[in-house]
This record gives sequence, structure tokens and C-alpha cells, in this order.
Amino acid sequence: MTFEEFQATKKREPLADFESRTNTDLHDPHGGHVLSYGPGNMLYIIDYTEVPFGNYYLLIERSEWIDADLSKLERILYDWAVGETILDTGTSSGEAG
Repeated sequence: MTFEEFQATKKREPLADFESRTNTDLHDPHGGHVLSYGPGNMLYIIDYTEVPFGNYYLLIERSEWIDADLSKLERILYDWAVGETILDTGTSSGEAG
């Protein structure tokens, strides 16, 4: 999956709907929406652009990013998912380029 294909999988849904669909509790009192990506739309960035502090939020393991630039956070999430082999880019070190 290329970065552009990853971006095309984006699904925007209310935080409560995402939590219900994924059986996840994000412990978030602010509301907002989730932008979910990838297979089964299980990778996500929280969209707080409609609440007063208004940015996107990404948490991966013990690192977090808050930024107004969604594409920047999408790239971080994509690169992490590829590195963790959650996403298949269709290439491997044994293939001819």
C-alpha cells in the first residue's frame, strides 16, 4: 500500500462510534472525531479541529504529536505502520527493483 492509497482509506467517524466498533476506550472527555485508516480502519488520528484547541492528535506507543497539519501526522502513522509490518507496501528486500 502506498502512502496515497493509505490516505484514501481514511474514514471519519464520531469518537464514540469508533470506540464501539473497535471495542476501544480512548478515555477522551473532549469528543471529536476519529480519522481511521488501513486494513479494517484500525489505525487512527483523533480530529479535534471542531473543539476549542483545534488540532489533530496522534499517539503511537509512548510518543504523541499534536499538529494542524494532517498530512504530516498521516505520514508518521503510515511510516510506523509500514515499519511494524501492519501495512504491506508490496516490496521486500529480496525483490528486484
